[in-house]
Amino acid sequence: LGRLPEGRYGLNFGAGSVRFGKNILNFDVGTHLVVDILSAGSLEIPLQDSSLALIISQEVLEHVRQPHAAIAEFHRVLAHDGELVLQLPFIIGYHPGPEDLWRFTKESYDQLLPKNEWNIVERRISVGHGSGFHRILTEFLAVHFSLFGQKTYRAAKGLFAVLFAPLILCDFITDILPEKDRIAGGYIVVARPVKS
Repeated sequence: LGRLPEGRYGLNFGAGSVRFGKNILNFDVGTHLVVDILSAGSLEIPLQDSSLALIISQEVLEHVRQPHAAIAEFHRVLAHDGELVLQLPFIIGYHPGPEDLWRFTKESYDQLLPKNEWNIVERRISVGHGSGFHRILTEFLAVHFSLFGQKTYRAAKGLFAVLFAPLILCDFITDILPEKDRIAGGYIVVARPVKS
């Protein structure tokens, strides 16, 4: 956000209720209070070609039926000097919103962002192995309590999330571990479109 040039605009794709700044437009399917562009389920972004300097998409494409189509639309609306900040989950429990369709490994970014269309500037783990294990352990235990109903499941999930929160501290050493990609919670990539 700090690199966004004055007078230029960005887009938060799948914004929910988050507002990053006055020059970041919010795009979502829900009628949240902070949505500037309401989608009727289409991936089309009603903006001109090459009109944006930044697109942020944080853990959204796992809910999109055609993630490659979304990436193509990002490419269309980003300016030649624009940046895509794309964060996707790898190890995470099922979370419909309304659907939960995909998980993304480190290598999947090379498929989503092919070299002839994108220049990947940065790729790193955004949610480390401690968080990945925390997510799965919490869900594993809470799912057993779903036998007693949704409210009991949610209460158990909250309790286990707090109880096992110290596991998240392991994320501080994720980057130095040779096998860090085995149960990483997710990745973030910064990429620039390649345009002729």
